[in-house]
Amino acid sequence: MHPQAMRAIVMREPGPASVLRVENVAVPVPGRRDVLIRVAACGVRGHDLVHRRGTKRDAGLPCIPGHEVAGTIVEVGSDVRYFAPGQRVATTQRYHICMACRWCRGGEETLCREMRFLGEAGMVGGYAQFVAVEEDNVAPVPDGVPLPHAAIAACAIGTVLNAVRDVAHVSLGERVLVTGAGGGLGVHAAQLARSAGAHVIAQTHSANKAAGLASLGIDDVMITAPGEDFSERVRALTGSEGVASRQAANTLPFIVDLGKQATDRAPRTVGIITDNTASPQSFLKPMREGGFAKLGLKVVVDETFTLPLSDATSMVQKVRTSRPDFLLMMATSNPDIKLVLEKLNEMGLGKGRIPVIANGGQMVAPELLTLIGPELMEQVIVVIANWPGKGHEKLLADFRGKNKEPWMPQDSISTYGDMWIIKDAMEKARSADPKKVAEAIRSLDITDSSARFFPGGRLKFDAAGRREGAEPILVQWQNGEPHTVYPTAMATKQAAWPKR
Repeated sequence: MHPQAMRAIVMREPGPASVLRVENVAVPVPGRRDVLIRVAACGVRGHDLVHRRGTKRDAGLPCIPGHEVAGTIVEVGSDVRYFAPGQRVATTQRYHICMACRWCRGGEETLCREMRFLGEAGMVGGYAQFVAVEEDNVAPVPDGVPLPHAAIAACAIGTVLNAVRDVAHVSLGERVLVTGAGGGLGVHAAQLARSAGAHVIAQTHSANKAAGLASLGIDDVMITAPGEDFSERVRALTGSEGVASRQAANTLPFIVDLGKQATDRAPRTVGIITDNTASPQSFLKPMREGGFAKLGLKVVVDETFTLPLSDATSMVQKVRTSRPDFLLMMATSNPDIKLVLEKLNEMGLGKGRIPVIANGGQMVAPELLTLIGPELMEQVIVVIANWPGKGHEKLLADFRGKNKEPWMPQDSISTYGDMWIIKDAMEKARSADPKKVAEAIRSLDITDSSARFFPGGRLKFDAAGRREGAEPILVQWQNGEPHTVYPTAMATKQAAWPKR
């Protein structure tokens, strides 16, 4: 029998904790695709505090807060196919997605335009005895996992899983610095990076949390004072290399060589526009501390802004005045990237008039076609770890045909190559035993088979698990699509770089 009333914490106005009031409200009636969950646990997040204080603009009132929910299904709608009453489940932070758009079909449900977040608007949230959620937004909880633990899986763990696995592509032998590692996100980020085979440096302000991190097997734990610049301590732990300097050291000579090939003259000046987040600052640090000078590059403009950027005029005006041979644009937020590119176009510097160099897989994601637009992205050059190039034509055509995507991104070709590595290792080991396969991977030294799907054309790993001879790829947006332009052996297009 469907329960009629329930107790819930309801927020009808923003303010202090006293605006959260326990009320008797109607139990939601599940729609045809809904499951009705008896709530066993719900996380309390900083997100909820921002909403309560009234500083989250897109949230509505009144509402029942709470998006980290786990419990037991008590009732299902008529069209529910995969769940039944009595099953233990946890939510994935939302209660509705369309399941038809390219984002939902491609596993990027958070980008669905119809997405409705739990606890942000309406009487659909976890601070209640019951909540109704569409079945596409719940996952079964395995036996042996306590429901309070499962409640945080999608948010606190899923967020950093995306960062470690899908954004940073952390792999065996790499170094990862996790700041705020004692927090609800940081502690999971440190463990996931460690599980991926990385050497993890964890930073925290708390001695108690440092002990807990050490007990989890984290390689290095630093206790720092609030406001302390701990960059030198990181350098000391990494043999003066830092956590991003290897990539930066490999990238800069490639950019200079590309410019020289295109113009018969090596670039002499460089400009920088960057935000103040950790990733670009870490990437730029070794360049600023000798990398530029080593290659004879003079920095003529170096602008750092705090997110979110409200106006790019003054920064881009300095670029127009100084006219660097190329501009490093190290912004990490799409709205900020769009703002900078719009201003470059407005001042007559866009579309390759000054070569713009960006970094990271997010700068070649298909969604940029709509989020920023191909016109603004035209001739932007992106430094990336892997990308389809010469010799991958059939693979690319097959991928487009099967996935209906405009191109094959870094994640897909790297994962495809990884599967080939496992295949080669299993054949070499003549076994599927994980230990034997791992040993075979360590001993690989090939220039065909799986090596075809990684830049450099050779597949061999050093003692730390890093791929020897690994080199970045430079990809340039041309006519609405990113194409490999460097190294020359992989290039599918000639780089557009203006001569002066």
